[in-house]
Amino acid sequence: MGKKPDLSSPGLLVINGTLGCGKTTIAKALQAQIHGAMVLHGDEVSARVINFSVKSESSLLTVIQRLAEQASARIAQGCPLVIIDYVFETPGQLNALFAGVAPHVQIGAFYLSAQLNEIDRRIRIRQHADPEAEMSRTREILATQAPHVTEGGIGQLLDTGTLDVKEILTLILAEMGSAGRARLTLPPDAHAVESN
Repeated sequence: MGKKPDLSSPGLLVINGTLGCGKTTIAKALQAQIHGAMVLHGDEVSARVINFSVKSESSLLTVIQRLAEQASARIAQGCPLVIIDYVFETPGQLNALFAGVAPHVQIGAFYLSAQLNEIDRRIRIRQHADPEAEMSRTREILATQAPHVTEGGIGQLLDTGTLDVKEILTLILAEMGSAGRARLTLPPDAHAVESN
């Protein structure tokens, strides 16, 4: 992709979407393109905090708080960009993350989408234990996220079903700015915490 950009001020970038939309693939590819960037995998934090038994909004907010703490710690240690790949279902969840980081940190979010048949294909390729359960959960997540996608409340929309990884990276890096300076797209009320 050419020269790897260096960010001139610290940033937090969320790669959001449902299961099977390419969050981890894109997060890892971005990390490879941005010198010093690191990825926090929300599923790993979730597994340690609540062992994937997300049964309440409060347990989910605990995971989000841990993500904010870990991202803030990495940024304080000099990491130029922390990339979080995780499923944020509502603007309130995403805003809770952003509220947990210092105000000087540039923040942004992208919401990756794909057609349901493409998501199903990707989930089956991963060969997890129960693809039917993952697709059922995907439908639930999509129903919750749908009202927030067009308004940008859970990230700037990118359709991963029609683009390859290189094209997606090009779009994200362009949004981050020219000459290696980050200009991340802020979701509405990025530093405000919503109750839902």
